[in-house]
Amino acid sequence: MGKKYIDEKLAKARRTYIEDMINQKEDKGVWKGKVYSLVPYMVGRLDFCVKVPDFLLQALQESQEAAVCPDSLFACMASVKDMVSITFYVTKKEKIYEPSEIHLLFGRLFPGNHLSPIECMGERGGVHYFDYIKDEFGTPFLHTIFIFETGNRQILGHLNGEAQEWENLIQMRDKILITVERRDFFERNESED
Repeated sequence: MGKKYIDEKLAKARRTYIEDMINQKEDKGVWKGKVYSLVPYMVGRLDFCVKVPDFLLQALQESQEAAVCPDSLFACMASVKDMVSITFYVTKKEKIYEPSEIHLLFGRLFPGNHLSPIECMGERGGVHYFDYIKDEFGTPFLHTIFIFETGNRQILGHLNGEAQEWENLIQMRDKILITVERRDFFERNESED
């Protein structure tokens, strides 16, 4: 029994080490024991592109076909079996909100759900974000709301996944937000028009 216990601890330590090495790569990560790659995802009608995990693209086609109004200004990617999704919403051209206003609104909408302070991503600080945890059907989910601008529009992003995958979800979130904060995608998209 002692040997089996030691073997299990060694296997777990080895797996943790490998996952840490993968997570340190800019375009790769681990989610629920599987390796994912970040791939560019273009939201043409919203004039921006962001890198998202490849497994999130699995339901992209289905969500587009299921949309009631294909011209509605949002894009959604979901991986139902992996219990994680990302959604983008756009505000009207004439309605831009301060990130602090959006943070306050979510504080009112979800009182007592561990709303974090609002933070900025990267050197430019062009992406603001905050987290909250909400219990859904007995499972706590970590939600990240991130806010940025492209062209003359404001985009609200919503990333959520199981809170028990906290560390991996935070790493995924940071990698996605870094690609948004870099803004090279936006500059390229805007120059193409």
